[in-house]
Amino acid sequence: MQTAIFVAAIVIVDVIVIATVLRIVFRSAWQPLMQRFPAKEVREPAFSKRYQSFSVGIVNLAGCVEVTIDDDHLHLRPAAFLRKLGLESLSIPWGAISALEPSGGASSSSRVQVMVGDTRVSGPRWCFRLVLDTADPPTAGD
Repeated sequence: MQTAIFVAAIVIVDVIVIATVLRIVFRSAWQPLMQRFPAKEVREPAFSKRYQSFSVGIVNLAGCVEVTIDDDHLHLRPAAFLRKLGLESLSIPWGAISALEPSGGASSSSRVQVMVGDTRVSGPRWCFRLVLDTADPPTAGD
């Protein structure tokens, strides 16, 4: 019985430590953007996709971001478990985003790197079409 209590205590402490470390790491990357670009109301027409992968600095939020684009902003909404860790939704105005070279160096890459102020952000190319000045707005098949 004492062994079971000891093991349970170790597991509980580990979960708390891991959650605390994740919160610190994720918030350290996301916090500057949260402060500068709080969530705004999405304006129609808008286009959304769930389960998109973004990197903010060195933190990769693989498949954990819902993205909505409208004429004014790039709206990023973290997955529920990331919101529980303290990450809030963002609405980044298109004027605050500047294009960099595509990730991996290939111009046909499906991912692209941009700068949002002094923060490097990497995400799906379709999200940044308004900044990259490419073709038409995304369609459901993109």
